[in-house]
Amino acid sequence: MSQEDNKNVLDYNDKERDETLKKLSDYVDQFLEGRQNDFDLKLEKPLKINEDEFRELIGYYDSLKGVVDNGIFEENFFYILYKERKDYECTIPIKRLYIKFNIEDDDGETKYILHHVRGLSEKIELDCNNPQ
Repeated sequence: MSQEDNKNVLDYNDKERDETLKKLSDYVDQFLEGRQNDFDLKLEKPLKINEDEFRELIGYYDSLKGVVDNGIFEENFFYILYKERKDYECTIPIKRLYIKFNIEDDDGETKYILHHVRGLSEKIELDCNNPQ
């Protein structure tokens, strides 16, 4: 990460940081609960959070009903696919949560620097005449 990126991360005061993290958490929670449409939040300034805050941001899916594919970590990218499966429906609603970030080691503690959080919904049509 460049010096300029580090400077931007440090531009948050505690209140701004907490408000930004709460806004992200609210968007993610409401999206996964179906109370928020698709969203695409590019942060004006990268936001540095600790591992517990990151897990809290993405960990909501543990309480969702349905089948959850494990989160996939790629370099600077996190992706979760949430599926709500109902045997009596021919359509499975799917929610995808994408988080773009960098990881930094801060005196032995992992820090996540968030850049972009996005939620997308779609439906997969099943062939109900040909059950699996």
